[in-house]
Amino acid sequence: TFAVLSTLLVIGDLEGIPDSGAGKSLCGKPHFVRLTRQLVKRGIVPECHGGPTTASGIGGSSRVLGEFVFPLSLACGVGVLKVGVIPEDVPLLLLDV
Repeated sequence: TFAVLSTLLVIGDLEGIPDSGAGKSLCGKPHFVRLTRQLVKRGIVPECHGGPTTASGIGGSSRVLGEFVFPLSLACGVGVLKVGVIPEDVPLLLLDV
C-alpha cells in the first residue's frame, strides 16, 4: 500500500494541458500574463479577438475577460490558437480536438 502525500502539477509559462472536456481553450489571467511575456520575448504578440463573454463546463462557469489569438506550433502542426482569458488562476487548458 502507499499514500499520496501531496499532488502538485507545475506548468511552465509556455506549456498547456489538453482538456478533453473543453468547449474552447481557456487560460487564467495570471498564467496568460506570464505566457504573453514569454511570447513577446520571441516577437509574438497575442491579438484581442473578442470581448467579455462566459464559459461553462462540468466544473461550473466563469466570466471570460476577452479572447486572444496567437500563432502556435504544436507537435508537427502550425496554426493559430484562440484562447479565452478568465479571472481564475488556471493554466492554459487546450481544447482537445
